[in-house]
Amino acid sequence: MILEGKYRYLMDDKPIGHSSFGITFRGTCLETGDKVKIKIRKPERFQNWKVPEILCPNYRDFIQGPDGQLFLVEEFFEGLDLKSYVRLFKNYRLPPEILKIIVKLVLLELEKFEKAGWVHGDIKPSNIILQYSDKNNNEILGLRLIDLDTAAPAGKRLAPYSFVYSPPELILGHHELYGIHGDLYSLAIVIWELFVGKTYLNADHPALLLQLQMSRPLCHHKNISHAMFEVLKKATQIPTFGRPPQTISASERIQAFKEAIYQRYHHVDTFRNDFFNVLD
Repeated sequence: MILEGKYRYLMDDKPIGHSSFGITFRGTCLETGDKVKIKIRKPERFQNWKVPEILCPNYRDFIQGPDGQLFLVEEFFEGLDLKSYVRLFKNYRLPPEILKIIVKLVLLELEKFEKAGWVHGDIKPSNIILQYSDKNNNEILGLRLIDLDTAAPAGKRLAPYSFVYSPPELILGHHELYGIHGDLYSLAIVIWELFVGKTYLNADHPALLLQLQMSRPLCHHKNISHAMFEVLKKATQIPTFGRPPQTISASERIQAFKEAIYQRYHHVDTFRNDFFNVLD
């Protein structure tokens, strides 16, 4: 099957993945020869959706079919996800110089989203893909944020959310509050894990894990300097509720979240400056 957008793409017949958002295929750009990934999105996931003037970063084409189907084309970026990459190191702890490079490259990716007015919406280790040299101490050669199913213009992020990494306002369905500060919130949790060498939150039951996500402020660890912890804590500010937030009226919750969100980082560059100032 050939798709026509800004370029023409030959799409493979057999899918390589399925999700609640649609089906993914491999493909080839006929003009450039580049390998691409093509996602066919379910129309019900995009009710009243209009193609934005500025395309989501990391997508190279957004094609609307005559039957309502949406074809999203992104470059095929091969590598190892961060969740698997950290297993190459003792105690799952990265050398400082590699951690520094990874954070720098993720922020460069997020900066593209911020400048376009978009959010990635699902920053977590499995969605950070690394190209590295196993012949040179696992040196990082490139990085890309993938899995753009929840990418959206700021304030229009769609469900679902991810365990551990999502901010509580998203878990409670306040998608309109989600902005670049939400992506930086998730990144701060990932960075905490890179310093410590283990998953931030663990629970025997999903309901307990959700309660921890909604109510537990970021905790300090001996592997993280106090100055660095202050940066990560600022990025992950959450409200303090006197009772389970599900039992509080929506208007009260929204006001509490707005006050907490106000204290977070709202620009990639501000987070970058604070992070590297205390890291160096």
